[in-house]
Amino acid sequence: MEIDFQTDKPLRLGRASGTRVYDQVDFLGKTFELPVIGQFSDGIARSLRAETTGTTYQSANDKIISVNPNGVLRLMGNGETVLTVKNRNQEATLDILVEVNDEPNHPPVSDPGKTQTVFSGTRVTLNGLTSYDPDGGSLKYHWEQVRGSKVPLLDPYSAQAKFLAPFVVEERLFRFTLRVTDIQGADSLPAFVDIIITP
Repeated sequence: MEIDFQTDKPLRLGRASGTRVYDQVDFLGKTFELPVIGQFSDGIARSLRAETTGTTYQSANDKIISVNPNGVLRLMGNGETVLTVKNRNQEATLDILVEVNDEPNHPPVSDPGKTQTVFSGTRVTLNGLTSYDPDGGSLKYHWEQVRGSKVPLLDPYSAQAKFLAPFVVEERLFRFTLRVTDIQGADSLPAFVDIIITP
């Protein structure tokens, strides 16, 4: 297996970017997912971004780019750094250059609430009202279901999304993620909440 990045090399972000995708990554605090793949001996390329694939990440300078275990990068400052990715005794590096608007802006914090246990047929409210921006700005919300059979989510771009708990014959776990974005475009890391549905 060989590790590769599905992006330009070196990766240039903000004003330094020559690609449409990464010129949108233009504020400190902004997060984005780095496409990391493995080229396997069977000729198939598979995603290696998630921590569950055994991939680990390390930024040479966390003051430029920080990275979480699932390959979500956050812009922390202007400058150059190197990102190292390891998986199955293989290693790859990516040079990164960041030139963005460096006005002070702290990323917001998403809080999707506590685990809830509800009965089938119950109207469930996912409550992100305790999410906040340390700078006091307003927030945009984005709820998404990441586990369980798909349910229609009402108002996924509001602080309080809702859905009707489906009928189940045994206890089932549904997981949702909340990401918030502040007025300057900085994103929170995703936060998760579990909803346990019982018959």
